[in-house]
Amino acid sequence: MRKALLLGFAAGLMLLASQAMANAYCAAPPTCTDNGGFIGSISTFDTNYISLLMSTNNGFDVLVDQDTVIGRTPHHIWADVTLGSASLSANIGVNFTGYDFYLGTKKINRTVEVSDLTLIKTDLNTGVSLSFAGSDNNISLTESTINFSSQDPVFSTSAPLTINALSGTNRFTSFEGNIDSLSTAINVSSGATLDFYLAGSLGSTGTPLYFRSAVTGLVDGGTLSFDRSNVRFNSSSFTFQNSATLSLSQSNTTATFDYLSLDNSQANLDNNTSLVATDATLSNATLSFNSGALFSADILRVTGDTTISGSESVGSGVDAGIGLFSANTTYTQNSSLSSFNRLYLYDGTDVEINDGTFTVHTVYADPHAATVADINVNSGGTQSITGGVHPSNRLVDITVANCGLLNVD
Repeated sequence: MRKALLLGFAAGLMLLASQAMANAYCAAPPTCTDNGGFIGSISTFDTNYISLLMSTNNGFDVLVDQDTVIGRTPHHIWADVTLGSASLSANIGVNFTGYDFYLGTKKINRTVEVSDLTLIKTDLNTGVSLSFAGSDNNISLTESTINFSSQDPVFSTSAPLTINALSGTNRFTSFEGNIDSLSTAINVSSGATLDFYLAGSLGSTGTPLYFRSAVTGLVDGGTLSFDRSNVRFNSSSFTFQNSATLSLSQSNTTATFDYLSLDNSQANLDNNTSLVATDATLSNATLSFNSGALFSADILRVTGDTTISGSESVGSGVDAGIGLFSANTTYTQNSSLSSFNRLYLYDGTDVEINDGTFTVHTVYADPHAATVADINVNSGGTQSITGGVHPSNRLVDITVANCGLLNVD
């Protein structure tokens, strides 16, 4: 029978060296109950144990006095680690600290190998390098945080990585570097939040936290947020659905996606933040912009009714190279700004400009459309067409009503 090694810590205090030696390798698991201690004592030569569960009511410290390798005993149980418990009344703090056993010196560079890391109501401070070295690596978070401020984590390039935010508010802090796992999947469950805080570096010369391998993302009724962060995803797909939220806060925060889809979901951009996509799809989406907040895309597809609103200051709103508005969809600009180099309108497309400026260089319409596409410039709205309507397709009806403004250059 394969079992989990259970460590029930009573008070969250570090072991003395003599205590650690007395309990070395937990010779009789799972009866070993320490108050935290040296990683050498949180291990076993018994191969019947394949995972490790550590929980306490008050938090604990793990002094890492040796590097661990999950491919062999006595540290094989670290391949599957759970910190915390759903029964906790409040979050606990867990600290991993590099340590020299003989010199009694802390803050030594150490590496702890893991594969499956589960945090439940736990705030983990990694004072060591976490190396995800399994054949299928996973991080699962429930009301938990991981602070990577001391050393960046390492992920195997020959194994996939999955990050799951299961419930509650969860956060990565000071997450930096390039993530080169074989592939990466990021999942945020309904009602859960995954926040990237102080990830990457900001500014014009800032370096993003870069998920460079193929990324798939699914935010299903949850929230993915970025706070004072610069994060880039090499996404083959990244979908927000079922009233999910994409949130950017604090000046200079940037989130970049190769492929991004907002389906029946919303994006909220705080002052001077940037959402960037190579290819973005909006379907029944709502976008809100504060001053200086910009959503830029090389290709922007509108496949379902979409509404934007917010600041009309320069550098705010939507800026797309190519806009593809599907048949029988409505794009409503209640306020803010929209700019397209080339805008393609299909059968029955409706653009409602209620406020703010809607700028297009050239408008194209489907020459075979059964229904004319409509652009309605309403009171408070302004449309500027700098290149005109393409002469090969004139099936666009532009209506200016209630003191709206149309500029054609």
